[in-house]
Amino acid sequence: MAYSSFSKAKTQDTSFGSAGFNELGVGMSATETIYNNPTVLAVDPYNDETGINEDSIINVILPRAKTAKDGVQLLGSIIEKKGAAEGFGVAFVDKTGIWYLETGSGHPWMATKLDNQDYFVSANQGRLNASTLTTPISTFQAQH
Repeated sequence: MAYSSFSKAKTQDTSFGSAGFNELGVGMSATETIYNNPTVLAVDPYNDETGINEDSIINVILPRAKTAKDGVQLLGSIIEKKGAAEGFGVAFVDKTGIWYLETGSGHPWMATKLDNQDYFVSANQGRLNASTLTTPISTFQAQH
């Protein structure tokens, strides 16, 4: 699927999309670096070898995501199977609304759909910090 993206900085001729849209109108921003708890990272560290990182999220997900929710599920599946190479937050948008996903360490993740009247601002710190086993339809989390 066709998509376009742009970089937030000079990338030394590497492919690094920080935000973009695909031909179905799904948009993403993947530049929210999150610094997670060192105690948690000692138990489930980031996976530098196979884990997905901010530099590759846009180029991996946008060509595949049919909706914002689909993008969340695709990225969540990659995090669970391959791991995250770093802590990050990713925003997904389409005509039905906005979703936001965060990593907690190497494999856990959470995502929530924002209400239409809400807005979201974050400054390199995790915002999703509570979860229950009975999640509503507008929330996803890793199956660990």
